[in-house]
Amino acid sequence: ERTKLFSWREMFAWVAGICNAFLAYNIFFRSTPEYPFGQLNPEAYFPLALTGAIFMVLSLLYSSITTTNKIKNLSKWTESVTLRQIIKELKIAISNKSFILFFFGSLTLSISWGLLNSLTLYINTDFWELSSNQIAIFLYVYFPAAFLAFYITPKFVAIIGKRNFVLLCVLGVIAGNMARDAMIGDIADEVDLQSGRRQEGVLYSAVSFVQKVNTAIGSLTGGLTLWVLNITAETPTYDQAYSLFFVQGVIGPILLIIPILFFYFYSLDKKRHSEILRQLKERS
Repeated sequence: ERTKLFSWREMFAWVAGICNAFLAYNIFFRSTPEYPFGQLNPEAYFPLALTGAIFMVLSLLYSSITTTNKIKNLSKWTESVTLRQIIKELKIAISNKSFILFFFGSLTLSISWGLLNSLTLYINTDFWELSSNQIAIFLYVYFPAAFLAFYITPKFVAIIGKRNFVLLCVLGVIAGNMARDAMIGDIADEVDLQSGRRQEGVLYSAVSFVQKVNTAIGSLTGGLTLWVLNITAETPTYDQAYSLFFVQGVIGPILLIIPILFFYFYSLDKKRHSEILRQLKERS
């Protein structure tokens, strides 16, 4: 059920992102006589950002308003909210081996993919020399792929487990995220068994932090790469374009070895989780 739930979430996120990219490359980044490569038009970015922001705000408001009736079903926090209590809750979380492996595996995975994603537009433009219309063709592949990942992920997870599926999908991103984020619920059960406390808030906050790292450090490392290679708004030289491709095509994938190592030692598999649920049921 957790995998199905996160599959729905990830599918909506990807569909929204693809729709935003579709608007970008087919409307805002249209090729013009002045800018044959529409993605190089600096005046196109503000209206694109404004449109995306409007859709984000409307989506957030809709989501918040339509789920307010679920607030009454949440568990009640009976303790005080102090810095000391927050530190205590964090200590409980970081004392769990599964959470530590999950956190650093997700963190290094997000850093790697953040770097790769931040350079994609430059690779498509400067190395492959694709126009905005040509880049938009990829979206017709991404769109059905998001639905396919939504459909197959729960089925594969049921067969081989979340941890093994994440290892197989580190290079797949879409399906891997669905199974990876569902692992948090399993970790919460293990923490509950060890400490007698539910830690969903702390654990899911870690996931949110990792998602922010994806954007922040990805943009930072991407910008540093452009700075080191001395790539400016002008058309880069052949050597610069090739070096940029080397960073994304060779160094980026090598960095993915690090999260693979973390998830390899993650031992909270389907069998172990079933045993945890049995013990929790007996305790209650």
